[in-house]
Amino acid sequence: MNYYIYNLRSDDEKVSLFMIIVSSFDDSLGMKCFDLNLWEAFSNIIMQDYELHEGKLAYWASYPEDDEEDCLEDCFYIALYVRDIIQKHRNNFDK
Repeated sequence: MNYYIYNLRSDDEKVSLFMIIVSSFDDSLGMKCFDLNLWEAFSNIIMQDYELHEGKLAYWASYPEDDEEDCLEDCFYIALYVRDIIQKHRNNFDK
């Protein structure tokens, strides 16, 4: 994650690394070795670049295409954690 913060300059690089990191967290949940502290650190970083990652966050949140109801069938392991980032952003935006 330090690499994301200090070394990446282009949006394309940030999005690519974002996808790899989220995929890794998703895998770690599936293997029961998820590190919540590491995820929280990552989510704080992502909140700073939220607009850049908004579309990918929606993808990982596994919302149904027609609306954003809590549909947990056929979703990623990480979906609830990503939804939390989206909700935090909405709460900050509404202030």
